[in-house]
Amino acid sequence: MGMLRCLAKKVAVYVCCDRLCNKCFVSFYSYPGRYCDHVATFARSQSMIGRIFNTTISHLHDKYSSHIESFEHPWFSPSHLAAAVGEAGPLRNCIGFLDGTVRGMCRPVYDQQAVYNGHKRKHALKYQGVMLANGLMIMHGPWEGRRHDAYLLAESPLLEQLAALPTMEDGTPYLLYGDLAYPLREQICKPFPENNETTPEQIEFNNLMKPLRLTVEFGFGKIVQNFAFLDFKKNQKLYLQPVAAYYKVGVLLANCHTCLYGSNVTSLFKLTPPTLEEYLSS
Repeated sequence: MGMLRCLAKKVAVYVCCDRLCNKCFVSFYSYPGRYCDHVATFARSQSMIGRIFNTTISHLHDKYSSHIESFEHPWFSPSHLAAAVGEAGPLRNCIGFLDGTVRGMCRPVYDQQAVYNGHKRKHALKYQGVMLANGLMIMHGPWEGRRHDAYLLAESPLLEQLAALPTMEDGTPYLLYGDLAYPLREQICKPFPENNETTPEQIEFNNLMKPLRLTVEFGFGKIVQNFAFLDFKKNQKLYLQPVAAYYKVGVLLANCHTCLYGSNVTSLFKLTPPTLEEYLSS
């Protein structure tokens, strides 16, 4: 909780939240709770606390959504990212790692079948995340929980964003590494399918890339570990709350935390993330 207060205070300098919004925001994001539990703390009614919290979320989402949906930032350098990944693995033009995540929520009144994820056996929304080698995440979504990761890739602007990046000096395009669920594209690489025809070199390539690809899971885990409110599906009500904005603001805050304190990913690839000022002012 102390870490969250420190993070919120530093972020508040840049997002211009007043003290009440700051405290209300931290109280709800740090651990799931009810508005009535905070009436005495903030000396406000339940409805007022709800408006303060949701207004703060809307402000952060509207102002900073581009920070988690785009590569167009001064701190983004594909050459440095690719060099760091190339030091740790066999791919010299990989800048990050791609995967989808399923975020559970309450069973909605409408469209229950559309948002039901049969694999996870719960109603959910899906997001597509990219973990960059500097520890920051790019996130697109949401989509219905029933959608496949390949559908998310086709519907998101990610391929167009990757195609717009400058190439390496020899003309090689930068790419992302995903799992077997993704189709092969010029900007998307994945493991070799392991069967009777797989060569020892291909198996070695898979083994070298597997621990690196797991960094995207570290990113998903960091979000819900630091902001437990997002992992409490009983309080994620699709038609009553801005559920997608909740999660995307969580991604933004997790990136801010990485800028301030680093992460397992930055230690693995030995890269320094941008400062909080550079990240939020870009």
